[in-house]
Amino acid sequence: MQLLEISDLVVSHDPVTRERLPVRRDAVVARLAAAGDRHGARIAATLPCDGDGVLDPVATDRRLVAVHTELQRLNEELRIGDRITELLRPVLAAIRAAEPGRPLRVVDIGCGLGYLIRRLAASGPLLAPGTSAAPGTPTAPGGGPGVELVGVDHHAALVAEADRLARAEHLPCRFVRGDAFRLDQPATVYISSGVLHHFRGPDLDTFFAAQSVTGSGAAAFCHFDIAATGLAPVGAWIFHRARMRDPLGRHDGVVSALRAHDDGTLLRAAAHAEGMVPLVYEPRARSNPFCTTIRPVLGIRPDLLPALRTALGRRPSNRLATPDTLPPRPRPPWNPWLPGTPRRRAATEPVERSAVPEAAVPEPVVPGPGGDGGRPAPVGPGVQEPAVVRRPPGATGAGRARSAPPLTADGPKPAVPGTGRAGESRTAPEPGVRSGTPRSSAAPAATEPRSAPRPLGAAPGSVPAHGTAAPEPAVPDREPPGVPGRVPRGRSPR
Repeated sequence: MQLLEISDLVVSHDPVTRERLPVRRDAVVARLAAAGDRHGARIAATLPCDGDGVLDPVATDRRLVAVHTELQRLNEELRIGDRITELLRPVLAAIRAAEPGRPLRVVDIGCGLGYLIRRLAASGPLLAPGTSAAPGTPTAPGGGPGVELVGVDHHAALVAEADRLARAEHLPCRFVRGDAFRLDQPATVYISSGVLHHFRGPDLDTFFAAQSVTGSGAAAFCHFDIAATGLAPVGAWIFHRARMRDPLGRHDGVVSALRAHDDGTLLRAAAHAEGMVPLVYEPRARSNPFCTTIRPVLGIRPDLLPALRTALGRRPSNRLATPDTLPPRPRPPWNPWLPGTPRRRAATEPVERSAVPEAAVPEPVVPGPGGDGGRPAPVGPGVQEPAVVRRPPGATGAGRARSAPPLTADGPKPAVPGTGRAGESRTAPEPGVRSGTPRSSAAPAATEPRSAPRPLGAAPGSVPAHGTAAPEPAVPDREPPGVPGRVPRGRSPR
């Protein structure tokens, strides 16, 4: 099943001239329906279009701006900006330590409404130690001395809205149109948030190749995207359902979580950036899936890696994983929202008999004279060996071996009909007598064998022949029905 986002289909631009191209609504609906996304096709069918079936560009832009506004509110609640600043500050500190006095420029690729750039410009978390912000200084636009903040997006409507918000908030940052595959804006550090899952296959490799040291002159990149965990689609559905009103934004939010790349895919793609060491911060094997919303993939020059580890500290630096130190994943997780992923074997599925180890068979023991605790059963000619039933550990009575009735000097002890164990009699309750009611008959003498009760009227010491059932003694009712004062079970005495 191909996963598509509606926002990626309703807008199209010429890759060379960046001119906007017309998009037909029926083509968008047909593509979503062919991918098996009937819910997305119904949403796309409600988009306004002109008489020729072409989507209205003004209405489409207004819809996308509204969706990104709701997405900005969701990022604020999840504190995505704090997570990005937590890692971006040590990266800039490592560059400052290796190249003191170098002007720093941070470019956000796919900025949308520029929430991340505007937040960095407003709070100034990228200031160098021992410096203070200088608002309005031309050489320090955005975040402090030597740090310039630029946002880049291919959608003209989003860039215009981001620029309007920055001017209204009097923030020292700017926004321009650009292509993620051919970066016109050189940068010291490239960053992004929620962009990587939009690129598939060769496009993802081309995206990282454009940020190589030889091609762009960048010293590092830091791209954040949704963590590919089994809980990501569930969390995306809950948060987008609770915080986003537009059905288009709700649909694309869940699809984005389903399209997220795993750690291995991101590291292999980041290796296409020449002159960079690909890293993953907090890989899946070293993080809690309940607390992980986004996960960054980094690239940094080899000479800056020791300085980055020093700036991070001992414990955070241990969360960095390279392609060689990435913990292996034995199997991809089963995703109930994505058909075709492997599924774990259910508990009710049959197990191969050869894979079940047999329980150890204990040596049969018969009681010895004088209560010596037992002796091994005789084995030889003329001696009947007990039949042992083996059971797998997962079955009832796992780890125990049940054997036939024990042996005696005269042979195997017979099983009396109506008994639960060999040599013990168990009678069914008679009419009028409750189950578990003690009987009036006295306990048998210690000298009498328990293997076969003595019939009524038989002489003491007489035992019925093997294979014959002993008659049950008559037990009179201790309390006949209808006795005054007796309250039936389950009823109140009142």
